[in-house]
Amino acid sequence: MKKQVFNKDHLHAYVDDQLSEKERQRIEALMQKHPHIAKYTESLKQQNKAIQSYYHDDRFEQIPDRLDPHQLSQKNVSSGLRSHFPRVATVILTVFFSGLLGWYTHSFYQKKQTASLNFVGSAISAYQVYAVEVRHPVEVKENERVHLAKWLSKRLDYELTIPQLEGFGYQLLGGRLLSMQGGHPGAQFMYENSTGQRVTILVSRNSNYQNSAFQFKKMDEINSFYWVDESVAFSITGEIDHQALFEITKAIYQQITEPFLRAEANKIAILGSLHQVKLKDSRWLKVGDNIASITC
Repeated sequence: MKKQVFNKDHLHAYVDDQLSEKERQRIEALMQKHPHIAKYTESLKQQNKAIQSYYHDDRFEQIPDRLDPHQLSQKNVSSGLRSHFPRVATVILTVFFSGLLGWYTHSFYQKKQTASLNFVGSAISAYQVYAVEVRHPVEVKENERVHLAKWLSKRLDYELTIPQLEGFGYQLLGGRLLSMQGGHPGAQFMYENSTGQRVTILVSRNSNYQNSAFQFKKMDEINSFYWVDESVAFSITGEIDHQALFEITKAIYQQITEPFLRAEANKIAILGSLHQVKLKDSRWLKVGDNIASITC
C-alpha cells in the first residue's frame, strides 16, 4: 500500500476545514506524534482568526444607498459636495487603507516564504561547492569540536548543538562559516561515511524566515530536508536516498530539540519542589502543580 504523504497544503486544508473526516483524523494523529507540526498548524489557525477578525470590522460594511453615484448626481453639485464630502472621503480613505493593509500583509508573508526558499537553495549550493572538496572541505576540523561550536554559536547568536550521526555511519569532519542571504551568517557542518559519501547540516538565523514543519526539496541528484523554528532554519542535505536522509533528519531534529526540552523539564521540577518564596514586599509566591499565583 502506498504511504500517505502530507505536506503544508494538507495542513492549510485542515485549518480551512476542507478535508474529509478520514483525512482530518490522519492529520490530527500526525500532530499528536509531531509537536512541531501541531505548533505550525496552531499558528495557521491564529493567522486565520486574525484575518477574519480584521475583515469583520464594521468599517468594511457595504456602501449605503445614499452614497450611490446615480443618486448623488441628481442633487445639486455644490450642495452635494458640501454635505457628503466628509462621508465620501471617509469611505475612500477606508478602502485605500484597507487595500494598503492587505498589500502589506501579503508582502510580509511573501517575504518570509521567499527567504525560507532562498535558505534551502543556499544549503544545496553550499553542499555542491564544499562536499566535493578533498583537502579543505571545512574551516575547523572535528578535533576542535568544542571551539567550532562556540565560534559558530557566537556568530549566529544562537546556542548550537552539533549532532552526532555515528549511528548512521557518518563521522563529523568539521564545519565552516557561510554568508547567507542579506549578509546573515550561516553555520555548515559536514559529515562523511566509510564510502566517502557526505551530508551537510546548515543552520542560519533570520527574522524573515517563516516557521514551517519538515519540507523537502530536490535539485538534480541532491536531496534536502529543512524546517524553520522561531526564525532559525535548519537544512540537512546530501546525495543519498530520500528515506535515508529523512531518517537522519528526524534524528538531528531530536538531538537539537532535546537540550531545550530537558531545560524546560528542569524548570518544572524546580518549580514543583518549591513551597513558598517570600517576596520583598511581604507577599508570598505559592507554587503547586506547576501553577504560580501571588496572594497578598
